[in-house]
Amino acid sequence: MPTTEYKPSTGLRLCATVGRFMQDLFHYKLAARNPYLLPIPALLDRELVEDCYLAVETIFDAAKGRNEYSTSWTLAEYRAGERKGKDGKTTKEFPRAKSHRYQEQPILIDSPCHVSDSDGKVVAWYLPGAISSRRQAQVEKAIVELSDAMEKPLPIVQDVKSTWRTNSFFFRDPEECAVRPGCVCFSPCWYSQAHPPPNHEPGPSQTLASDTNSEEFIRSLQEYNALVGGMLAVIHPDLYRVALGTWKAIHNSSEGCTRPERVRELLEIWASPFTAVSLIVNRETPLHKDRLGGQYYLDAVSTFGNYVNGRFEIPALGMRFRYNPGCVIFLNSYTFAHGASRVEGERYCIASFFRPNMIKNGSSYHPGAESMPAIQDYRRFYVENFGKGKSRVEEEEEE
Repeated sequence: MPTTEYKPSTGLRLCATVGRFMQDLFHYKLAARNPYLLPIPALLDRELVEDCYLAVETIFDAAKGRNEYSTSWTLAEYRAGERKGKDGKTTKEFPRAKSHRYQEQPILIDSPCHVSDSDGKVVAWYLPGAISSRRQAQVEKAIVELSDAMEKPLPIVQDVKSTWRTNSFFFRDPEECAVRPGCVCFSPCWYSQAHPPPNHEPGPSQTLASDTNSEEFIRSLQEYNALVGGMLAVIHPDLYRVALGTWKAIHNSSEGCTRPERVRELLEIWASPFTAVSLIVNRETPLHKDRLGGQYYLDAVSTFGNYVNGRFEIPALGMRFRYNPGCVIFLNSYTFAHGASRVEGERYCIASFFRPNMIKNGSSYHPGAESMPAIQDYRRFYVENFGKGKSRVEEEEEE
C-alpha cells in the first residue's frame, strides 16, 4: 500500500524557518557581518523578525568569553559523584562554577551568561530579557484566555502525598490570583508515563485529545514556541535538528500512533522541536531534577507575568539568577537540580522539555543529539562548516 505524502505542517515549517533564520543571524554575528543585511524569510512577520534579532543578540552576549562561568569538574565526574582533586586523590566535593571576570563571585546573577564544565561542555544558558515585552503580553493574553475558557481550573491536588507539581502547598491562594493557579502539560504526541515503548504507542496528551480550548492555546503560542525552538537551534543544533526531524516524520506517517489523524492535526499547529510544553501558573518550584528527560538534552523555561523578586537556583553550580519576566533559561535539567522561589505578584511559566523515548525512536535520530555542545563545537558549526555563499534562508526559498 503506497504511503500518503502529506503537505508540510504549517507549524513545523514556521519552527524550521525561525530556526534557520536565527542560526544565520548568529553566524553573521560571529563573522562580524551586519545581520540586518540578511534576507528576511517571507514567512516571518516584522514582529517575529524583531523577536529573533533580540533573542540572538541575547545569546551572542551570553556566549562571550567574559560571560562564561566554568566548573573545575566535568559533567561525567559530577554524574559519577566523584572527581579528581589537585593532589590526584578522589573527592566528592564539587566547587561552584566561577567567572574569571570577577574576583568576588556575584551572589545574584542578572546578566546573560553560559555555564561550562571543565571540558568546555555548555550545560546551561541564562538569557534575561530574551523575550520582548510585546511577545510577553501576547503570551500572557493567551494564558488568561485559556484560564477563563476552561470549565475546570488547572489541576491542583490537596493531598499532601501527591506529587509536588500539582500539590496545593506550592501554589498561591486562588483567592489572591487574577489567573487561577495550576499546572498542565500539552503534547501532540508522546508516551504517557505509565505506557512506555515498546509495548505501547504514543498519542496526544490528554489535554489535547479533544479540548478545543487547549488546541486554541497551542495555536496562539505558535510564534513563541518557534522562537524558543530557534534559541535551541542556535545553542544545540544537533538536538534541534533531530527533534524537528522526528516531528516531521510523525506528521508524514503517524500510523504508529494512537489516534493518528488527531496527531497529524495537532502537528499542523505545533511549532516547537520540544516534545511537550508545561504551563505553570502561580507556583513556586522546589529543587528537583527532571529524570524523565535526556541526559544530554537542554530543556527550557520562560517566565511571564507581573511580579518582582523572581529567583532561579541551581545549587550544584552555586548559582542564583534573577528570574524576572522575559527571562529564558536553558538547562541540562536531567543532571542538575533546580528550582524557582515564591514571588510577590503573579508569575506564569512555560517549560519546554523533551522525552528521549520520542526522540530516540525517530527515524532522524543520530548520536550528535546525545552530546552537550562545547564552545569549539559552536566554532566548528558556525564558522568552519557553515554554508558557503547563499544563506540558508535563500536556499530554502529557492526550493
